[in-house]
Amino acid sequence: MAIDQSKIERAVAVTFPQKVKQLILGKERPNLLTRVSVGVGFLIWVYLFSWHLLSFLSLIMMHGLKPGWKKSVVPAFNRVGSKLYGYADTINTIQVHALIQFAVFFMMLLGLILIYRKKRLGFLLYIIGAGGSLLATLMVMGNKYFFAEVTKIDFILIIGSALYFAVGAWWFYRWKERKNRANQPEEAQAKPA
Repeated sequence: MAIDQSKIERAVAVTFPQKVKQLILGKERPNLLTRVSVGVGFLIWVYLFSWHLLSFLSLIMMHGLKPGWKKSVVPAFNRVGSKLYGYADTINTIQVHALIQFAVFFMMLLGLILIYRKKRLGFLLYIIGAGGSLLATLMVMGNKYFFAEVTKIDFILIIGSALYFAVGAWWFYRWKERKNRANQPEEAQAKPA
């Protein structure tokens, strides 16, 4: 008695994490260059996102400090912000900035996922997200903060990865366009008029 392999494959239980992985990454694996590019982009994303996450969490947890510490830490934050950057309420300004960055970095993460799945929109989302991150910092935190507190490494990572994916999008879709043009004459010859 022969066993039908297709029925066995369908009967294999798929766990919830496997379903989530398949939803995010899809069924097809892209080529090696795309996998490496998205992997490096994801590491850059984690590094940059972690700064905003840690800043936000530390400001949220600041209210849980002991009363003696709270009386000295909160005014110190506000004093530095007002003295150096002219903020009326430093803590709320940084929290608003972090929340905006969360939205922007979510867009960048979605872009990376779509790039992995070979979708054109992914490149656009990542590039807009990278530019939006810098623009949000400039608009919310101000010019002084932007040039004093955003490190050169952050600039290099954000701008470099955005340029890399911009060149990648141009090259990938130009190559795809050439491949489509090369296939069109074959299709036209295969279908007689």
